Amino acid sequence: MRGKYNMKPPMIIGVYQHMLSMANFTIEDRPALIMALTSYQQGPSFTDALHHASYRTSGSMASFDDRKFARRVAALGLRPPVVVLL
Repeated sequence: MRGKYNMKPPMIIGVYQHMLSMANFTIEDRPALIMALTSYQQGPSFTDALHHASYRTSGSMASFDDRKFARRVAALGLRPPVVVLL
């Protein structure tokens, strides 16, 4: 939404929070979306936050990212930790 519609993070968060509040709206993984919104407010991109949240029940997450994502997750104290595969 940020790139395609030029929406600012607070508006993106508001859209998803509105979806979460709708009783007739089915969300595939509600706990992941809630966790992603919390993480997104702390700095990662929404896509990174949602991807990371999908691993919330895992001991760690592997990534080929150039370490920025892993460093950001570690700096914020998010769990699970991200391991960079070289």
